[in-house]
Amino acid sequence: MEIFPELLLIYFDSMRPCFSRYSAPLFEGYAFGILLCNGRKCMKRIAGLCWFVDRHLNSFERFLADHQWSSSELTKCWYRLLIKRLSKLGISTSQKVFAIDTTLVQKVKGRMLGVQKWSAHPGDNKAEKRIIGHHWAILGLLVRFGDRYLCFGLFTRLISGKLNPAEMIVDANGACQIATFWDSIHAMIWQTLTLTETSITVVCDAYFSKKGFLNPIGYHNESSANKVTVITRMRWDAVCRELEPPEYKGKGRPSTQGRESTVRSLLKTEPLQKWKVWLYGKEHELNGVSVVRKIRNVHNPVKLVIVDNHTSKPIIFLCSDVHQEEEHIIELYGARFSIEFLIREMKSEMGFSQYQCYSTIAFMRFAQLCTIITSMWKLFHIETYPQQQEIRFSSLRTSMKRRSIRTAFSRSLPDDAEFKKLEPLMETVLRNAA
Repeated sequence: MEIFPELLLIYFDSMRPCFSRYSAPLFEGYAFGILLCNGRKCMKRIAGLCWFVDRHLNSFERFLADHQWSSSELTKCWYRLLIKRLSKLGISTSQKVFAIDTTLVQKVKGRMLGVQKWSAHPGDNKAEKRIIGHHWAILGLLVRFGDRYLCFGLFTRLISGKLNPAEMIVDANGACQIATFWDSIHAMIWQTLTLTETSITVVCDAYFSKKGFLNPIGYHNESSANKVTVITRMRWDAVCRELEPPEYKGKGRPSTQGRESTVRSLLKTEPLQKWKVWLYGKEHELNGVSVVRKIRNVHNPVKLVIVDNHTSKPIIFLCSDVHQEEEHIIELYGARFSIEFLIREMKSEMGFSQYQCYSTIAFMRFAQLCTIITSMWKLFHIETYPQQQEIRFSSLRTSMKRRSIRTAFSRSLPDDAEFKKLEPLMETVLRNAA
């Protein structure tokens, strides 16, 4: 009996070219051990569960810190495998839609690069307004699976702060400056464009509706064939301008900019439209207004979709592509929440926040591995159990533990042993261990 299911061996074969002959078993052990390990995902516990990998504990540590392998090449192999397997399942990936979000990981100041004080996210820790630790950006591919969307992680990047910077940018003249939050986000988007070699759509939350994020993407779209479409939200009290200045009436200085107004006031001045949108597994009928306007400090015009929720604070969506359909904008923004589930799975099931290594390359590799391994097990689940809409890592963990114990028993018995006689004992062991 093999320790790995046949489907998992196909995944590993696709990624094996990224590693040397010595490192490949360590990657496979890592992918298996992180899932099987309950509680804290320390290196000693992960290595202990990989009894089938004949390596010392130090080898698992050196795999992250010293071995020669590229996270970028691993991501390319994973992306090609993901597209191929999703196509076999009949899931369309022709429209490349990606979601971006960030998360905080608490760490103690000291030898780790990039640890500093950050403003806490609203849902991370309500007891503390600020968190000391790392700030990570995560980008994942959004695909529709049945009546809902799933997110498969691709890139994880450490965001550089001002107090303890992790990245520097050097211009053509040799001047060096600290990388900003937006530099880290844009780097992931440019890397994704290189990976897909086609136009992409990026969905992100309301924090990204700022000039620091939108303007560089607008400049890129003006000079590149592979464009980036951004879908995000705006504050309920946002302000916009008309594209053309008002007609000059012969008094005073003529206006050079369009008339300014609050976005929510457009619900009263523009004709209402009706849209049927598929959100969270159900069809909803929404009323609202769709206009093309300019917003403050953003150079290119954007499409604003204002949804009337019968309160004083309407829901406002922003799309950098003015030709995009309103239903499509609303549906894709609703799909963005699947990356929140991905981050929760990475933290609760795969130990994303539990790294303890001080080496910068080690914890950066761990974060990228954790993202890919979480998504790999998610892909394995939907291929193995296509009828199940809910992905349960606990069920996967139990079944893989049982398989591991059965394999260990069968390998320790002689070839002529009657395995069926040991089934009652085996079942008792499995129930207690798994």
